[in-house]
Amino acid sequence: MKQLPLLLIKGRIVIAFAFATVALAKPDIAPVMIVSLMAMGPITDILDGIISRQSGIAIQRLRGWDSNAGQFF
Repeated sequence: MKQLPLLLIKGRIVIAFAFATVALAKPDIAPVMIVSLMAMGPITDILDGIISRQSGIAIQRLRGWDSNAGQFF
């Protein structure tokens, strides 16, 4: 459970790469996929914040990762 917030943050980075890949490689289905991926970004951000606060692992390193992933996304 303690690794879940970090996995969600790293997942948001993967989602950002998928977002760029879909936009460049599949322009015919891009609108539907991009909207889906754009919705997943904030959802993972909210979930990692809630889970890390409830489990008491909201440490500075995790906040730094979250901030960097948010800027990247």
